[in-house]
Amino acid sequence: MWELYDALVEGIPSGIRVEDFACGVSWSYVRTAESMGIAATVKLFDRPPMHRGPVVGADLRDIAALSKSWNLVEASLGVAAINCWYNAPARMQALGHLPPGCLSLPPSRRPKTREDKEAFFSSAEHVRGRKVAVIGHFAHLERTFSDICDLTVLERTPGKTDYIDSACEYLLAEQDCVFITGMTLANKTLERLLAAAAGT
Repeated sequence: MWELYDALVEGIPSGIRVEDFACGVSWSYVRTAESMGIAATVKLFDRPPMHRGPVVGADLRDIAALSKSWNLVEASLGVAAINCWYNAPARMQALGHLPPGCLSLPPSRRPKTREDKEAFFSSAEHVRGRKVAVIGHFAHLERTFSDICDLTVLERTPGKTDYIDSACEYLLAEQDCVFITGMTLANKTLERLLAAAAGT
């Protein structure tokens, strides 16, 4: 069950020290000398923490392993540590997730508008006319997608038009595209959602 987490943690070299961190109300972050990672804070901490020592000065790989914690505030910090390593621009470019030269774009050519920056806006043409599911209710989502695709939103605390997130096994296999929030890595639902969405 921990294969994905173990692979992410094992890809982080040992010997990188955490220089700063925070577990905020909405967001957590971890910073090293080279980069910083953030993750949404999942506010469930009823289980004892795995990490007992200081975070500042700890090995980034050890803090990333906290992503497996069932204390979900601590797990959020672990996901931020994973993001600290993998979201560094040079590694993103090496993995093919950044177009060549985009890191050196002059300020006049960098994304400025919400449409340029957000996945929903930038994916509008890709989802047009398709069946699309989004895990989590995001602001302005219906305004962006409802007129161009058949939209299904799954949410733990559903609004008027949302489905409860437990419907994922019933609904995700029917979709053409599925957007999954990174919070699912901390709250341990990502692998289940990926399995339910397999083949979309």
